[in-house]
Amino acid sequence: MTNDQMGSPWRLVVLLLAMIGVIAPAYGDEPSKPARIGYVTSGPRQGLTKQGVHAGFLAGMARRGYVLGRTFLLEERFAEGHAERVPELVHEVLSLNVDVLVTLPPYIALIAQQSIPKVPIVTLSGDPVGTGLVKSLSHPGGDITGVSIQAVEYGVKWLELLKEAVPTLHKVAVVINDARQIDELRKAALTLGLELKMPSDIEESMSAITATASQALVFGDDSAFEVISPKLLQFAQERHLPTISGLGDTFVYIGGLMSYSCNFYEVGRRVADQVDRILKGSHPSDLPIDQATEFLLKLNLRTAKELGVTMPTALLARADEVIE
Repeated sequence: MTNDQMGSPWRLVVLLLAMIGVIAPAYGDEPSKPARIGYVTSGPRQGLTKQGVHAGFLAGMARRGYVLGRTFLLEERFAEGHAERVPELVHEVLSLNVDVLVTLPPYIALIAQQSIPKVPIVTLSGDPVGTGLVKSLSHPGGDITGVSIQAVEYGVKWLELLKEAVPTLHKVAVVINDARQIDELRKAALTLGLELKMPSDIEESMSAITATASQALVFGDDSAFEVISPKLLQFAQERHLPTISGLGDTFVYIGGLMSYSCNFYEVGRRVADQVDRILKGSHPSDLPIDQATEFLLKLNLRTAKELGVTMPTALLARADEVIE
């Protein structure tokens, strides 16, 4: 067969290949179905900060190549400090057929775990094993994985730091939800020679603090506290009470004396890593609980001056951030 005889069929093949080459990118550019991620928190939408979990989560998703609104959708719900709304919000999000559910704090994960339909859950927790969320850190064994912020461990530092800043301290009011944190704080108080006052009802904590003549206030790291923290902090300032909190991304910026917590922004990035692994086929039972490794001490010297507190040089030297 001559080249001339072969010419026409080969030209047809080349033409077909060219057409495929033109058409293929059009299909390649067409986005696949975006992942749908649920996000339920007890905190307020208004409380979102550039240093917080939410910002870190979005940054972590972007780092993994996800584009909000294009390759993933975020179904967000904020309980605004009203715990009674959480079951309804969880049900609402799950009804949207999300691929993964992100929750904070951990009790929301427990509610979601008992709900239908079942979905993989990524949550933040101070003590995921102790609260019954997972069987172990290395092998969660169920529908839940996430990041441990190690709040039980760093919570005792709140009393140590307060005592270092105010050596004459004796009575401290503690507003905290976490039972294990409370147990560890009680042990630390004995060592430090402090008497703890723990209001049983957060809503009535201000009157309880007044009644017990507390000299300082420890404020927990539950995201729901962000709703009442400004009011409670104003109360403490009016009575010249030194304060410390685990709300590291907000507390000192609204006038708190000190905060000590994990780096919530970095934790948010780690949550995104877990979500990415699930979206790529991993099951929560096979994903070890990640653990926070970076902890930040922040001081507000303006507040210290107003309270008449002279921050020790050693404490200032250890601070990760100082507000002048």
